[in-house]
Amino acid sequence: DFTNNGSVTDAVMETLQIALSGYISGGGEQQDALLCLTLGALTKWAEACKKITLSRLLESTNNGNSSSILQQLVALLSSQSQQRQWSTAKHAEDAIIKSASALTACIDNTSDFGTQSRRAAVASLLASITAPTEFLVAPFNTAESQQWEDAAVALSNLASTLAREEIDEISTCRLPGCSDLIELLLGLQAHPIHNVAVPVLEVWLALQDVPTSDRHPTLAAPLYQQLTEVILNRVAYP
Repeated sequence: DFTNNGSVTDAVMETLQIALSGYISGGGEQQDALLCLTLGALTKWAEACKKITLSRLLESTNNGNSSSILQQLVALLSSQSQQRQWSTAKHAEDAIIKSASALTACIDNTSDFGTQSRRAAVASLLASITAPTEFLVAPFNTAESQQWEDAAVALSNLASTLAREEIDEISTCRLPGCSDLIELLLGLQAHPIHNVAVPVLEVWLALQDVPTSDRHPTLAAPLYQQLTEVILNRVAYP
C-alpha cells in the first residue's frame, strides 16, 4: 500500500505544504480555486493515510522557511481568514469546509497519541481558540452570518472531534482554551440545525468515561445542569 510508504508520504506532504504556502494569501479566483483543491487533496490523503496525524501537520515545513500545515489550517479557520480577500463567497465557504475536514481527519488519525508532538499540537489548537486568533469561533460566526450550513456542520465536526479525542486533557481544563472549547460546544449543542448539534453529543458521552475526580469541577454537575437545559429546550422547540 503506497499510503504506508514513508518516502511517498513525505513527498506528498511537502508538495501540499508548498501549494498551501503559495495559495493561502490569495490573489484571485484561480488562487482560491487551487487553494480549495489543495485542501481537498489533503483531506483525502489524511483519510487514506493514517500517518498524517496532528504531529505530522505540526512538523511539516518547507525546510523551516514557512509555516507548518497546522499553522496554515489554523490561519484559514481563524480571524486571520476574515481579513483575506476572497474572490467569491463560494470559495470562502469551501475553504472553511475543506480546512475543517482536513484537520478533522488528521485529529482522527491517532497513531501519535500520547506523544510530545501531539500534545504540543493540541495545546496550540486550544490556545488559538481564544482572542485574537479565534480559531473555530471566527469562522463559525461567519458561517452563521452567511447562513452557510455545510460550513457550520464541518466546524461542529472539527470541534467535537478535537474534544472527543483529547477528552482526558480537555476535561482537566489545565490548558488555555479548554474552557473556551467547552463553551463553544455548548453553543453548538443548542444550535437549531440538527446536523450542527448532533456531533457534540459524542463529546458528552466521552466525558462520562472520565471520573469526576479527574475533571475540572465545572465539568461535573454545573456542566450537566447546563446540558439538561439545552436539551430540554431543543425538545420543547425542535
